[in-house]
Amino acid sequence: AYESFGVEPDILCLAKGLAGGVPIGAMLAKRKFSEHFTPGSHGTTCGGNPLATHVADTVVRLISQNEFLKNINTQGDYLLTGIERLRQEVPCITDLRGIGLLIGIEVNCDAKKAVKALQKNKLLVTLAGDNVIRLTPPLIINQEQADQAIEILEDTLLEF
Repeated sequence: AYESFGVEPDILCLAKGLAGGVPIGAMLAKRKFSEHFTPGSHGTTCGGNPLATHVADTVVRLISQNEFLKNINTQGDYLLTGIERLRQEVPCITDLRGIGLLIGIEVNCDAKKAVKALQKNKLLVTLAGDNVIRLTPPLIINQEQADQAIEILEDTLLEF
C-alpha cells in the first residue's frame, strides 16, 4: 500500500495475509536500521516457522505476478464504482473510500446493525470505527462475486 502514496518506509511490519492465513509475522528494514537487529534481539510469536515461511514465500511469489496485481486493482475499481452508484440510491451511505480491495463505506445509520444484517445475508464485512463498514474481499475475487457483494449491499442497506 505504501507504494501507492509515494513514500518509502524505513521499517515495515507485515503479518496476517503474508502467508494466506497461516500465522506469521515479519519485519523488513533498510540496511542502516536492520544492522541493529542482530540474531536474537528481536523475535515474533509467529515468525521463523518453516511451514509458515514456505507458505509466505509462495504467497509473495503469487501476489507479485502482474496479472494477480492487475486483478486486485481491476476488482477494487469495479467494486468502488459499483458502490459509488449505490451511494446515489442508498441514503445511509454517506462516503466511500478505498484502495485496491480495502474499502470503507461510511454510513449514517446504525453501522453495527448493518454489519450484522450484511453478515446474515452472507456478505462478510466488519466494522471500522463507529460508522464505517469495512469490505475486505479475498484477493482472488472475480467480477461475478463483486456483483453479488454489490447486490447484497444494496438489498441490505436499503432497509436502513
